[in-house]
Parts: sequence; structure tokens; C-alpha cells
Amino acid sequence: MLPLAGCGDGEVPNLPPVAAIANPSRDTAVVSPYAVDFLGTATDADGAVVSHHWAFGDGKEASVEDPGPYSYEAAGVYNVTYQVTDEDGAVSSPVTVVVTVTATGIAPQPGNWFGTMPFSLLQFTLNGQGTAITEVVLILDTLPCGGGHPQRTRVTSSNPGGWPLSGLDFAIETTFPEVALGLTLNGSFTSHTEASGTWAAVSSGTACAGTWETDRAAPDIAVTMSANFTRTLRLNGFNWLAGRAVRLEIDNHADGTIDFDSTARADRDGVVRFTQDTPSFAVAEGDSIRMDDGLWRTGFVVLYVTLDAVDATANLIRGRARQATRIRVTVHDPTLPSPQGPEILVSADTAGTWQADFSGLFDILIGTEGLVTATCPHLFGGMACGGSTMIEW
Repeated sequence: MLPLAGCGDGEVPNLPPVAAIANPSRDTAVVSPYAVDFLGTATDADGAVVSHHWAFGDGKEASVEDPGPYSYEAAGVYNVTYQVTDEDGAVSSPVTVVVTVTATGIAPQPGNWFGTMPFSLLQFTLNGQGTAITEVVLILDTLPCGGGHPQRTRVTSSNPGGWPLSGLDFAIETTFPEVALGLTLNGSFTSHTEASGTWAAVSSGTACAGTWETDRAAPDIAVTMSANFTRTLRLNGFNWLAGRAVRLEIDNHADGTIDFDSTARADRDGVVRFTQDTPSFAVAEGDSIRMDDGLWRTGFVVLYVTLDAVDATANLIRGRARQATRIRVTVHDPTLPSPQGPEILVSADTAGTWQADFSGLFDILIGTEGLVTATCPHLFGGMACGGSTMIEW
């Protein structure tokens, strides 16, 4: 039998590895300064992948399979490539996605927005790229245009492709068949936390119109961890409707299985408190936490963050987090009502460390208290972010 051409003494040629960009799986757009969550996958049929190489199109690179959230510093169109190398030195063909970054001067916060209309509470969800609205929820007190309906009825209209933003403006035309309601919602984002606009409705053949605005904070979740991220101290919900029963669900490892659930009522300040000293309550990086009161629902994935040092001499606060995680560091000023005080926003660097320098801003003393908060700037598994991971000192 003749040997295979180019294979010497019958040696099987080395097959190159195969790389793929799992997220974003197609060309995408993002509004600065929000991040793109880059995830890669790689296989090698006859060996092992030993190195990874990402080029983000802005001169910066990464050498891990999953770089995670990455923020571009300037608007533009970026060609992002990903390649891998196997143990024999074979390099995969490059795979590419195009990321378009736009700068509006205002970057609306992705996730759930809340407002009111004369007949209903309003919730809509802005996707993680800040480019489209994917869901509208009404909590009806009555039907518009003189109609009637049982109080506190929740109806939802979803659009997986999204109603796109044009700059900071959007127009949504949809129906809620279960209550025979047609709704047109026009609006504009006026800051990263505020929006307003007009609505027009048709109910039971009668048309009417009016205005709406965001006027209440979104229901939120905060999990407080120990400084080294090894122990869950408490888990609270905020901005819920007073008196309503709120259900907590914890999905450890975010694998779709509910590992812990409990229910508590929101107090008159809209705060829900969950306390649990058993291992079943503990949460870790990547766990999914959700809260739902039957009307509003929100959730987030726990982020890894540590507090390693508070240096009172140099006025520095340091810790660790995953690359590009956004960290808000707040120092409590004893002359102000707690927890007020100066704060600094930082991001974890490529080494997974962060540092907040309060030199010239605040003199940190022994005994000074503060707060470190890691927030999610984009969607996790399609779920709008509505929470934060916190460390108190």
C-alpha cells in the first residue's frame, strides 16, 4: 500500500483545531459604554487546544477562551477575531464578528424600566446592548378609554427581535389580546435612568391617548457577601410594592433547577429581607437569583468580587473581580447620613484586579466604613439584570 502523500512513513496528518464565537454569535451593536460579553468555544479532533487569541479590533487582545464583558472606549466599527492553537502548533481558521459601537452621550440602563400611565403601571425591558426594547408589561388598574377590568391584572407583550431604538427614541405598536387592548407607545430616553413619552390606546372600539413617564425605581436585588466572597451574609430586595408577598428563587449554577425558594413580604419601605444560615441559602459566582411578586419580576446572576485591602495611609481600596466587571466603591462619610459619601467607578483590569484611589477626594481613616458593589451591565442568558453583588466593610 502506498503511503499517504505528504505524510512521510504513513503518519496521519495533524488536523487543525476549530474555533467558534459563541457570544455574540452574529454581528451586534452596543451603545457605549455598555459591554459586549465575548464567549468562545474551541475543539481539536486529534489533540488538545493549548492557547487562545482574541483581537478586539481596537488594538487590544486577550488570551483566554472566554474574555467576558469587554467595553470599547470609542464609537466605531470593530472587527473581532478569535483563533486557537493546538499542541502541535496548528492554528485554526479565524472566526470574526463585527461590533458596532455608538455613542449617544446618554446610555440608557439595560434591563427593566418602570413608569405609570393613568390606567396602569408600566414596565418595559431594554436589551443588554441598549439597542431595542424586547418586552412591555402592563399592570392594569382598569382598561383605558372608559373601560373596566379587575384591579391589578398583568398582561405582557414580547418581541424577541425587539422594537429598535432610533437614537434615544422608540415606537412600540402592540396588542394585548387577553384584554382586547391595542397600544401604541412612543418615548425617548432623557438620561440613563429616565424616559417619557406618549401613549395611544384602543379599547372596546374606543380610542384615547395621553402621556407617560418613568417615575419609580425598578425592583432590585442585592446579595451581600463576605470580603473574600466565601460566605453569603444576606439577600434583600428593594423597591417592591409595600405589603406584597415576594418569592425568592435561587438557581445554583444557573442550570435551570431551583435549589432554594422562600417567600417574604415587602415592608412599608418596599424592602424584602431574606435571612438563612443553612448551606442551602449560600450563593456563589454564576448563580441565578430571581424575585417575583406576581406583578413584577426581576433577576440577575451573582458576580465575583472581593475586597482585599483598605489602605488608610495611601487612601486606596483594592480587590479582585472578573475582567471588565464594573465596580462602584463608596466610602461612608461620618458627617453625612449613612450610607452617603464619595464614590468612584472602576473596572477590573486584564489581571482581574481593581483599585479605587480616593487620594484628594476623601481621607480614609481606621474604622471608616464603606461599600463595594459589582453591577451587571448587560443581559445574562436573556434575563434583564436587576441586581448587584455587594461587600460591606
